[in-house]
Amino acid sequence: MLLLKLQQQSMKVSEVKEAVFRGLYIPDAEKKKLQQGPIKFINKVPDVKRYYISCCKRISLGNKRKWLRKAGAIMVPRVFLKVLRGKRLVAYPDAEGEYLTTEKLVNLVLDSSKYPASYYFICGIINSPVPSFHIQRVIFGNTTETSRVLDAVYLDHLILPRMNFSDREDQERHDQVVTKVKAMLKARRALANAQTDRDKALYEDKCAVLDRQIDRLVYDLYGLTEEEIAIVEGASA
Repeated sequence: MLLLKLQQQSMKVSEVKEAVFRGLYIPDAEKKKLQQGPIKFINKVPDVKRYYISCCKRISLGNKRKWLRKAGAIMVPRVFLKVLRGKRLVAYPDAEGEYLTTEKLVNLVLDSSKYPASYYFICGIINSPVPSFHIQRVIFGNTTETSRVLDAVYLDHLILPRMNFSDREDQERHDQVVTKVKAMLKARRALANAQTDRDKALYEDKCAVLDRQIDRLVYDLYGLTEEEIAIVEGASA
């Protein structure tokens, strides 16, 4: 019944996507030859955390025309997702198209005429337990795989809350998620740069509070009851 409710309250990514594509493949031998430059390159999948990029190399692609064309197609406003391991999706919002991503990261561009949401909003939705709960039950419930690359065939079934962006109340709820996600990104950066145990504890607490606040906003968008929230959170723990 919960899965049915989620589907009724949602739109699938397949209904609103413009494109789903992988990042840029650069052979390891070629990566060693890359010079420093202006492009922010995410080289490894584990460098993508929830709301945080732990390592980013600045590179130049030189005169590699094929790579430059691919980079131009990749570095657009979007959200990117890492390989799914365990039970939770992990996404990061590149709302300005700043990052060039490695080939094992999957990039999602939405059709703004069909779903005019900020990528900060999309990231908050994907990083909440709800889409993970749904995709695990619908796609991966009977598999023993431990990791999956989330290509289009999987992302097509990812759910986003059904929104009326011309409605003032829905737009306000959208904006609330955006505000909290931006605050989370800032807090995660501050946590990574914290120099003292006191500062680390302060920002850890702040991130935990913001995480719960974002989740509660997302639960409201899907219209979940406290009982349904307990099911979702229990499954993703």
